[in-house]
Amino acid sequence: MATLLGAAWLLVAGLSCAGPAAAQTTGKNPSHEDILRGFDIAALYADTSQGVTGFGAGATLTGVVVRWDHPIVYSLDGMQYDKARIAETVETLKTIADKAGVVVKEGALGGKDVNFRIIFLNTDNLRTKSGGKAGCLTSWNSDGWTGRLSWVELQINFAYQAGISQCIQHELLHAFGLRGHPHKLHSIMSYYTTRFVFEPTEADIVMLQTLYDHRIKTGMPRLHAVALANGIIEEKRRALNPSAPPATPPDAVLADIRASIVKQAEAGNVRAMLHLAEAFRSGKGADLDPARSQAWLDRAAASTDPAQRFDAAYALQFGRIVPRDQERAARIYADIADGGQAAAQNNLGTMLRNGHGLAADKVEALKWFILSAKAGNKLAEKNRDSLSVELAAEQRGEAERRAGAWKPVAQAAK
Repeated sequence: MATLLGAAWLLVAGLSCAGPAAAQTTGKNPSHEDILRGFDIAALYADTSQGVTGFGAGATLTGVVVRWDHPIVYSLDGMQYDKARIAETVETLKTIADKAGVVVKEGALGGKDVNFRIIFLNTDNLRTKSGGKAGCLTSWNSDGWTGRLSWVELQINFAYQAGISQCIQHELLHAFGLRGHPHKLHSIMSYYTTRFVFEPTEADIVMLQTLYDHRIKTGMPRLHAVALANGIIEEKRRALNPSAPPATPPDAVLADIRASIVKQAEAGNVRAMLHLAEAFRSGKGADLDPARSQAWLDRAAASTDPAQRFDAAYALQFGRIVPRDQERAARIYADIADGGQAAAQNNLGTMLRNGHGLAADKVEALKWFILSAKAGNKLAEKNRDSLSVELAAEQRGEAERRAGAWKPVAQAAK
């Protein structure tokens, strides 16, 4: 359930033990467009299962930039007998961190400051979340709106000796934000080419350096990020390989991405609508078109699905993807809170408590915290308790009376 802090999720990626018998690849000297499409899949974790861009596999059509924006504190756990492989893992971690410009230090096992746990195993039964057999696995936690990586766990499997070096490098690149698998790219991130690749390729290095370039921002929407990455990729690959093939225009790549996002937006995906609204507002990844931007934003706000409308309100409340508009956020929250959605009730309560987007009313705020907490929202429980001590007994009594008299009303998009 989404809360005031936004949605965070746990994702798992691994190096497969087996893949298709044969696969088409771009070869060892990829084009500019190859790397740009690979960056979309790997760094934006973009799903192309719809057949629109057809370059890889991932999780979401409306990805944002996810990466580390604070120091990594790692710990080592599990089996400790293969000292050489452990040292290789730590050295690879430091090498990748250096290329990304991320500070890394070792922490104590179980330490509160540890945010990067590396576990060494020896098993023939390491499984992905979907049940497939894996050589090694990476799990990560990131904020669904800001793109901030907060925690990573690597499982490095000593039993996977035939490919353990590739496994270490593949999983560590996942852990730094290259979460997808661009299968046609000559890349250590590809299942199809990994068996032929023993260290990060030119494409991998360029994608990592692009992801951590100062012009790419954590949480940046997919279309904006790819539009910026186009020029950055050319700089990075030219510095790494002066004889690289000439740059190719990004138009076809951006058109494919827009088509995939439009398809999801037309199907009712509010985050896709927000991405389009921002692209047309900023002119990044789409033509500058304020009217179309506003139309997509209006459509997102008018969704008839409460969970989807919550996403629109949250984005407007905090300025995620689209510019902040707290008054409109409050109106949407009020509508879906009336329908009984606990997360909206809590967030409406915070806006009433603080006077953000509408006039402050702590009694009404407490009413919504009481209702949200009754529905099981843990953050609302804390908000209810902290606000209660600020109010006089008669104010608390009035809030409780209002909460007791409240009845859910039919949802009406506004």
